[in-house]
Amino acid sequence: MADVSVCGESGRRIRIEVFGYESDTPRDPLDVNWLRASVEVDMGPFHGATDATFQTHDFERFLSQLNGVMERKSHVAVFETMEEALSIRVETDRRGTATVSGTLRDIDIGASLSFMLISDPSFLQRTLGELRAVVSTFPDRSGNRFLKLSRLGLVLQPEDKDAALLLCRVNGSFALVHRPMTHGRGDIWMSFSPDLRDWGRHRPVLQARRGGWWDANKVGLSPPLIETTRGWLMLYHGVRQTASGSVYRRGAARLDLEQPDRCLLRSYKPIDSGDSELQNGPVGLEPTTDGL
Repeated sequence: MADVSVCGESGRRIRIEVFGYESDTPRDPLDVNWLRASVEVDMGPFHGATDATFQTHDFERFLSQLNGVMERKSHVAVFETMEEALSIRVETDRRGTATVSGTLRDIDIGASLSFMLISDPSFLQRTLGELRAVVSTFPDRSGNRFLKLSRLGLVLQPEDKDAALLLCRVNGSFALVHRPMTHGRGDIWMSFSPDLRDWGRHRPVLQARRGGWWDANKVGLSPPLIETTRGWLMLYHGVRQTASGSVYRRGAARLDLEQPDRCLLRSYKPIDSGDSELQNGPVGLEPTTDGL
């Protein structure tokens, strides 16, 4: 058993008590990291408590983000879960004062309690240590989940390629970056799924430009997205059709950290290209990103 609290002024706090894994021998590999827990929110005159289930990576992600806040690499840390029983957002100002807000939900009865408290670095440093203890006590057990595989079929309909999953869930859902072809154009889209089987909420993220741009015909993902404190870094390739064939170039884009289906910036010019002798001709060869 382990617990973690986010405390603030006047004794206000959010406390999560983790009892253990839901199952010692789960049948479904996707269930190996579910944890049994209880949550208590004490806001002085207002109080709420409920049982909940979280996953190990919920705490790992919160630990990583809160560590970034304490090192002043970022000013926001978020605790999110697939079942949305608890959401916590920690946002600091220049002085280090933190505003902690969120919502506790009892899924069974449909009740919710929204809360806010003011915290400071001394409280958050203690929270950081308790998060490390939770992650150490209940580590990720998914190292052997791919020992047995079964083919379920196509994830998305053809023609679709250049796909990669984000390394963490977004508001409780898996996020897939991919490039479908529609009406001869190839744009980068993002889709979401609760279980890696059924995909929906398809949204365009980065569209191929029109005209004489270096990425005017097709764009596609290169390596998987890289999470940074300023957003998701996406390296992508663009294709422009010329009289001598397809010309491939590579660019970069930055997506919003909390809403990765929103593109904040993209390359005005290509950041590099493939070998000039290979990138031209009837079938151009795209630049690779080995080592990332």
